[in-house]
Amino acid sequence: MRSTSRKVITIILSFLLLSIPVLPGSNAARKQVQQRSQNGLSTTTFTTPQGRVVVRLPDDIRAGDTISGTVIAERSGSADTLEGHVIEIDGKQTRLSGKLLTFVAPGAGSVPLILKNGAGTEVGRAAIPIQPASTASSSTFGLPPFGQNGRPLAIHGPFDGDMSNTRCDVGGKPVEVIAESPRNAVIQVPAEPVGQTTIAVTEQGKTKTGEFRNIGVGLSAPKTQLMKGEKTTLTVQVTGLQGLKQNVPMDLVTTGTVNTQGGNTQQVTIKPSEVQSDGSMKLTRTLTGVQSGNFVVTATVVVPISNLDGAVIHVEAVPNGGNGIWQVKVTLPDGSIVNIYIRTEQKPDLKFCNWIQIDDVTNENGTIYVGKYKKVPAPAKPPVKPPEMPKPPDTKPPGTTTKPPDTTTEPAPCPEGAKRMIGTERKTFEVMDGSSDVQFRVYTDKDGAGDAAANMADFWKKIAKAGGILDYLPEGTGAGSTAAGWLFEYLDKGADVLDALAKGKLKNLGVSKVTAEVTITTKKITAVCVTIEVCVKGKWIRQKTYSESIEKGIFRASKTATKGDSEWEK
Repeated sequence: MRSTSRKVITIILSFLLLSIPVLPGSNAARKQVQQRSQNGLSTTTFTTPQGRVVVRLPDDIRAGDTISGTVIAERSGSADTLEGHVIEIDGKQTRLSGKLLTFVAPGAGSVPLILKNGAGTEVGRAAIPIQPASTASSSTFGLPPFGQNGRPLAIHGPFDGDMSNTRCDVGGKPVEVIAESPRNAVIQVPAEPVGQTTIAVTEQGKTKTGEFRNIGVGLSAPKTQLMKGEKTTLTVQVTGLQGLKQNVPMDLVTTGTVNTQGGNTQQVTIKPSEVQSDGSMKLTRTLTGVQSGNFVVTATVVVPISNLDGAVIHVEAVPNGGNGIWQVKVTLPDGSIVNIYIRTEQKPDLKFCNWIQIDDVTNENGTIYVGKYKKVPAPAKPPVKPPEMPKPPDTKPPGTTTKPPDTTTEPAPCPEGAKRMIGTERKTFEVMDGSSDVQFRVYTDKDGAGDAAANMADFWKKIAKAGGILDYLPEGTGAGSTAAGWLFEYLDKGADVLDALAKGKLKNLGVSKVTAEVTITTKKITAVCVTIEVCVKGKWIRQKTYSESIEKGIFRASKTATKGDSEWEK
């Protein structure tokens, strides 16, 4: 198999191990609506018998925003089989014949994205998340230093949400703007020119120009079909690296029925010292077939989030995680509270009420990763200007002067060692740690039927013994309903309980009700951050003290499925 051309738009290497037909009712046939987020772009794909409809929107939508995006209709066959179809958002319809889609985001929560056919019948539906309104805005454009050809790229700056009046050039040639919010415009990086070039963006008469590196990535392998245990070599060829002076991270992800040398999910660092004289870098990985089926390999250059490099943010919770990635809940400069992930081998020494400055910030599929951080003092609040008092009338006789008041008087020094209270911040967290015990119990309304689902409880016990359940939770710091809800969701993804139901083991026993119950031991932490000022050498010096109290807790939750209701059918 020859290396992919630089003009290939999507860098995806797909292999077929053995041909497997898609049967009616299979999981593949049911996946009619798919959503993904990458590099500032949220993509929703509707698959219909008439063809595919792809809607591309910015992934940062806030209440009240003017939003614009694009609609792509990929018809099946030569006929215009999607004639009359429309996309509907918040009651506003856009025909597929028009590529531009615009709307004003409603209140925070979510808004349905609906595909309808020419008769007005709903064909597919997805939910578009809407974040709370924000008054934060940028006055300058943040041009990214590099991007990957054929991939979306977010540019941060003072946009108006209407991409029809936005222009972007790469290498002096206009490129497509595919989505826009008041904070970001997303472009499609062109296939050429590859290497060092320029980028320029124009919005409402303002233009910003900067240097830009267009990086090409190609994937190839000598074998495209593997049997179980058979091996082949994956080659990743990266081009456009002439004169590289900074490390470039790249995610290498394999999904499907093979194992990749180094792991199926890994981040590779492209270093300047590894670049060849022709501006390329090559790496190889061994792929080993696990079983018959399909697999896909993707290589994605990780682009920094320029408007967060150097940002000072507030820590809202203690770090959680391991294996070189630590989740920390923080408040960003725009006031939004999010989880970021710090890449470091040692657990960050951070607590609630710390302030940190972050750097090497990247956005990977909507998740913020931080390469560097340091603790900093709390940012000073801007001084409040007192209201101006009206000037008294001038009563002095003409020709006389008034001596200005003496303004050189120094304030009296404060007593050495004196203290005064400024404020107290208090927060409570319910968390899990490595010693937390997770018990999962399944029982039914018929004696003996519980044996068919006993493996589920054993499954969770093994996970707990293997190193804790924290690595398996999407919100490592959250216990309670977040953890329990995720465990229950696992039941709907083919675990032993539903496998037993599908095979008829429980139904054959006359079971009409199944109850799953989870018990989690937790730690309830009350964190207190006290800010005081202490008089040192006649000046008030601000200091902070941190304390916490811990108490044990137990969270219990249950979920029951009764024959005939929606949960049972799931």
